[in-house]
Amino acid sequence: MSISFLQLWFETDKSELVLAQLLCLQSDNPNPVLYKCHEMGADQEWKHKGESKTAIYNIAAGTCLGAHSKDSGATVTMKLCSDPMFTMWDLVKL
Repeated sequence: MSISFLQLWFETDKSELVLAQLLCLQSDNPNPVLYKCHEMGADQEWKHKGESKTAIYNIAAGTCLGAHSKDSGATVTMKLCSDPMFTMWDLVKL
């Protein structure tokens, strides 16, 4: 499954990343999936510093959201947070 981050995502007060107010990003090694939001944290709880070039970390998986490349349309995956080449994201507040 290929997940596009060009869609409108938002973060809930429970640290969930929600696509189009419908589905949550859920860690699932090796690739994250979209799943019904369950508001219980764990595999749907994401932590970040809220700035440019930040890692997005999932406590349950113990890994960060990553990508196979920096190209548009690249596959999103779970990677070790020590791999800064493909685990840094720019977060935008609207």
